[in-house]
Amino acid sequence: MAVCGRLSILGILVLAIHFQQQSEACRFAELLQGRTIEGPYHGRELLAIPQVNNTGKAETLANSKERLKATIESINEYIKTAAPINFADLVTPVGNYTDLAVFWNEATMVGKYLPGAIAYTIKSIPDLLEEARQAAVTKWQNQINLAKLDPTYVTIFKTLDAVINPTITGLALRVGFHDAGTYDPNASAKGGANGSIRFEFDWPSNAGLQRFIWPSIWAAKQQLDKVLPSPVSYADLCAIAGAVGVYKTDGPLINIGYGRPDVTGPDPFQGVGSNTNQQRDYPIQQIIDEWAFYGYDIETLTVLSGGHSIGFSASTNPQGTISANSRYFSSRYYKQIILGDAFFGSDRALGDNPATLKIVEELAADNLLFYKKFSAAYTNLTWAGVDPAVKRLGL
Repeated sequence: MAVCGRLSILGILVLAIHFQQQSEACRFAELLQGRTIEGPYHGRELLAIPQVNNTGKAETLANSKERLKATIESINEYIKTAAPINFADLVTPVGNYTDLAVFWNEATMVGKYLPGAIAYTIKSIPDLLEEARQAAVTKWQNQINLAKLDPTYVTIFKTLDAVINPTITGLALRVGFHDAGTYDPNASAKGGANGSIRFEFDWPSNAGLQRFIWPSIWAAKQQLDKVLPSPVSYADLCAIAGAVGVYKTDGPLINIGYGRPDVTGPDPFQGVGSNTNQQRDYPIQQIIDEWAFYGYDIETLTVLSGGHSIGFSASTNPQGTISANSRYFSSRYYKQIILGDAFFGSDRALGDNPATLKIVEELAADNLLFYKKFSAAYTNLTWAGVDPAVKRLGL
């Protein structure tokens, strides 16, 4: 009961953002007791104070409230003519964890309360608030810019946006990667972004896609084929689904166009990444060499790896376990590499090579640069293997 009472006081910030009644905060406290958050912090230990934030200043509840208020004011000042944004609007409930989606107190923020959720201590709050501010501004800009794009592209994009659940944004991006990732410039049948993934669900690298993301792709196609002048290709749906995954996590709006034709069978090879499983600790040079074989330089490798900043993944493979989820598509992924806290073995390896580390550091320091480079790299990836004679529509 004491813990519940204490959280009711600390829960002022929680109440302001997410919870509506004191009883809900108490119920959360009861659920938190004895529940382990993966990482160095346990729920009860998160109540320890005082702590020092990354500016060297002791953090208090008042400081946290002031920082939150300033963040919201900054967002609304930037937007001005648009409707004011409440910080709660940035929160997306997760599956059955609707009332546990986001939890703040003066010691922690857990982005999405799932097994393996990242525990954010008070030291992280300033960075997280800035990340949320940037995400809110990006979200507003995206909504304006989407209306300016090709009408057919907008129709495809919005239909996918409506059917893709916020809990599978990482899989949405993954289906775009994996359909295009079969591209092999050295082969006569080059593969690439051609919709072949619908015949490749039994490949180990595509585990889970048929069950979790394909129903959304299929539902979008059924709707779109009724309203578009001609059937939308699976190649376009997969590619644009990836862009939607980024969009739904408040990353950049990526216009990758449409017009990719479908093939009628699987590609003959699995393509880039198939020989260096990301959950294993392969030497960075081996990863670089494999990507180079398929025509990708180290910048493309490093930039596209940033797609791991969203989604949830877990493995019991003894050679590498990852368990992570993220609300925002952001360059925080690269900061985690620098700190040695990356999830996949392939992610950690990016910090082992001077050339890739230099790119990692540049992207970690500039979120907008990451947006720009990722947008360009993903667009190029989603046209890999497509006949140059095919007209790229909507760009």
